[in-house]
Amino acid sequence: MDKVIKIECTGTENIDLDMFKEFQGDLKTLSDQNFKKLKKSILKYGFSFPMFVWQHEDKNYIIDAHQRKKTLLKLRKEGYNIPPLPTVFINAKDRVEAKEKLLQLNSSYGEITKDGLYDFLDEPGMDFLEFKDDFELPEIDMLEFENKYFKEDVFVKGEKRPEGVSVLKKAGLEELKPSNYEHKLLKGKKILIEYSGGKDSSSVAFWVKHFYPESEIELVFVEMGMNHPGMNTFVYDFAQYLDAKISVITTQNMMDYFLEKGKWPHFMFPYCHKLMHGALKEKYFTYRKEKIVIARGGRLQEKSKKGKFKEDRFFKLEEVKNYTFFQPFYFTSKDVGAKILTENKLPIWGGYETGLQRTACRICPGQSIRTYACIKNKYPGVWDELLWLEKRLGPGCWQDPQGKGRASFITMADRGEAYLEKLS
Repeated sequence: MDKVIKIECTGTENIDLDMFKEFQGDLKTLSDQNFKKLKKSILKYGFSFPMFVWQHEDKNYIIDAHQRKKTLLKLRKEGYNIPPLPTVFINAKDRVEAKEKLLQLNSSYGEITKDGLYDFLDEPGMDFLEFKDDFELPEIDMLEFENKYFKEDVFVKGEKRPEGVSVLKKAGLEELKPSNYEHKLLKGKKILIEYSGGKDSSSVAFWVKHFYPESEIELVFVEMGMNHPGMNTFVYDFAQYLDAKISVITTQNMMDYFLEKGKWPHFMFPYCHKLMHGALKEKYFTYRKEKIVIARGGRLQEKSKKGKFKEDRFFKLEEVKNYTFFQPFYFTSKDVGAKILTENKLPIWGGYETGLQRTACRICPGQSIRTYACIKNKYPGVWDELLWLEKRLGPGCWQDPQGKGRASFITMADRGEAYLEKLS
């Protein structure tokens, strides 16, 4: 089968590649690296934008597409068939005006900002890490942008975990005790715990209290105004049970935030996380970095395939430079923390017994089908909120497990009920 460049646009007319004349001279260059990017883009997306030309004395002078022409010529040498290209004609009275218009086309009047780019990428199905090498934005340091918004955990050098150990499916507190290296970094520090009220963060808090009873411990809970029923009272009760200080950080109400944005957060770039993490960062910055360690949940099993592998339980975050984080249950399976809580008869949030799966914001569009079934049948007030938001914002569930795109809450709840019925 012939290799043919796909044409994915239309123009005033179609013109053969050899009929286009260079017009900008050495105004721009095309590096080998950018040629490879442009080649990859054309092969992936096809020829997606018309040639812009100034037609003068029966010659087609390129106003826009010089680099694409160079790339297409090289692709032709590699055996690709280049069909006639869609072309749009630009009016100019002479060469001077044509060159002035070429410069206008290459001028950037609007400025792309990192936050603006991040918000632009907040679209279902867009994966920045998948296509980041396909485009070039001179005003954005792409490495810095990736580090700020998408970088995985950065390792802290220390004791490596024993060879052959991956994920512990059964472990008690003694199997999870701090190593000598970990103890050196934890001892004498104030320990802040990112606390959600769930089993993971509760087991982290208990781990810290068990091994460092003399340390100053502070649970940090972010109040976003949309907690599941009973959560607010539970976090205070749990802090009292551990004899630990609790700090409640209040952000903008999440329902107000959703309505202000006018769209649901997307699972790849959830804008609500920016609000939560921004509040946490402000809290951390009130302490000197060498005086605290921040403990949180999180496990190796939760890492994506693209995620970097950590060899110990410490890590740092690019956006909170020089502050040290610690995950006591990083090398365990999901059930280990919950089992430790049960065996030691610690308080557990009552929402789990009703069928809720996690302590997420109650209007989160990323909950499981079982959770939506539970909300529908046992939390009618919350269910009404979800349906009301869906009328305003459209179908909300992040990913329909039986297809692509977003699903309605009713569809997800129905599937959750069917799933639970099979289990019974």
